[in-house]
Amino acid sequence: MRRAATLASVLILAVAGCKRGGDPESPEGGDAPTRPQAKATALGGPEIAELAAGAEHICARRASGEVLCWGSNKHGQLGAAGVASRTLPEPVERLAGATRIVAGEHHSCALISDGKVLCWGSNAAGQLGDGRGRPGTMSAAPVAVRGLVDAIAVAAGGDHTCALRKSGSVLCWGDNGGGQVGNSGRAVWVAPVVVQGLRDAVAIAAGAAHSCAIGQDRQVVCWGDGARGQLGDGSRGRRASPALVAGLGKVKEIVASGDHTCALRPQGDVACWGENGDGQSGAQPAGDGVRPTPGGVTNLRGVAAIAVGQAHSCARLTSGRVVCWGRNTMGALGDGTTQDRSTPVAVDLQGITELGLGRDFSCALSDGGGVFCWGSAASSVIGDPEDLPQPGEDDGGVRIVKGVAGATGVSVGDGFSCAPVDSGEVECWGRDDRGQLGRGRAGTGGATPVPVTGLKDAAEVAAGRAHACARRRSGQVVCWGGNDVGQLGDNSKGDRPRPSPVAGLGDAVQLAAGRDHRRPQRRARVAGAPARRGSSARARPRTAAARSRSRRWAGRSTSPRAASTPAPIRPPAPPTAGARTRRASSAPAPALSSSASP
Repeated sequence: MRRAATLASVLILAVAGCKRGGDPESPEGGDAPTRPQAKATALGGPEIAELAAGAEHICARRASGEVLCWGSNKHGQLGAAGVASRTLPEPVERLAGATRIVAGEHHSCALISDGKVLCWGSNAAGQLGDGRGRPGTMSAAPVAVRGLVDAIAVAAGGDHTCALRKSGSVLCWGDNGGGQVGNSGRAVWVAPVVVQGLRDAVAIAAGAAHSCAIGQDRQVVCWGDGARGQLGDGSRGRRASPALVAGLGKVKEIVASGDHTCALRPQGDVACWGENGDGQSGAQPAGDGVRPTPGGVTNLRGVAAIAVGQAHSCARLTSGRVVCWGRNTMGALGDGTTQDRSTPVAVDLQGITELGLGRDFSCALSDGGGVFCWGSAASSVIGDPEDLPQPGEDDGGVRIVKGVAGATGVSVGDGFSCAPVDSGEVECWGRDDRGQLGRGRAGTGGATPVPVTGLKDAAEVAAGRAHACARRRSGQVVCWGGNDVGQLGDNSKGDRPRPSPVAGLGDAVQLAAGRDHRRPQRRARVAGAPARRGSSARARPRTAAARSRSRRWAGRSTSPRAASTPAPIRPPAPPTAGARTRRASSAPAPALSSSASP
């Protein structure tokens, strides 16, 4: 009972704060996602102004200048020593006054209000710019980029970093194997070097092994590795100096990641070029290899900002909604499927102000302060249950169950949980080897709640060891999951991954489930009539073998690798009185870590 009460309070506390998309717009004019995609609380604490995503980590900047990071920390990219990963945001130590943040593959950087740039994480290719880079080195503590005191923008690529100076010149450092540093003198630059032939830049962006800049004339130039067409000049070679992107015209914003690049044009449409093996450049069909010159993304209009991950892209519309396209094998597009897309599909989010995309995940910041992430969970960016406190354990505060809103209760089984919501649906998550989630097929389960198939009028839910039952508002009871000893009450003994009516029971007013059985209360019982010892719906008694099983009910969870729908991230508590003061910044929220706009 204490365990169930604890999770119930978690769910009830987790249902307020962020606007949902309702019926999201479909940029293709087709169907919207089949079910709600985002339900969450707002992010607490001081206002979040910016997100930046690396390959397996993400950072958020508060308006106060504080930076929080979470995800993989194998290379120190979270700015913390002694931890392999974090599932919840924690501040980067010894960092204050950040006005912009960026994230490379395994490193992070922050632009400070005094024009300096601090970086932390992997320094194997000199990407931290402190002059000490060499294979195998890293720094979990922020270090200053050597000699840089007048930066106004910064961009992080795979293993290189670039900074825009007040003068309009650009400095880069790190791996130069493809010419991405813009100076052919060395294969690796461990400290900043000037990009040759570029003097009037107003914005910059960096991909895996290429870099781009917007000039004062709003034209785009790119340099570095162009093997996949990511330089946009029609060639497929390397360039150590900037070359004009062909036929693009003037742009408002440029973003780059992996081997593709996208630009937002003044009229609100988007052009992309480079790698298109998963549809990330918007060329049709998906898998159409390379796009060596810019081409428009189909059915995409009214765009306010863009972001790109390693092999997928997203756009924030002027309406505050989000659409994505490209690789979706780990659910990074947020449409509830794992199908790659070359045309945008809608994510069920509304009121979004910022985007941050990583290798196979996406995150969004809402105007209410909520941070939502979806896609691959392998790096703990969106949370790995094995790294989180289990139900009933003391984690020092309320823990949000990601993706459940309007919960009216909760019931916990052996490695899975279910919650009825005020719409009448039931959401379940966790173990699903016997159909416990009720989604129509048994599987590996996951940390993302999914609706029980065909159940729209549930008033109550109860979970046993490997099965669950729901009482409908009509009094009918339906059950699903494990049924080896008849615990579903439908006169069968086979597991059922979707709800099946309990035979002969249509007047229940209360429900309870045991380890391998369930006990509904009928209306007559509540009215004071004598209790019945059984009914025609009773399943046969458990066998001795079944009675001898001894398994822990809760506290076990699966370790899902992907979540194809947005889930909220809980931040640490805001700084308390007496905590170190962070220097505030008046700078407006900038573009994303891999993007550039003035």
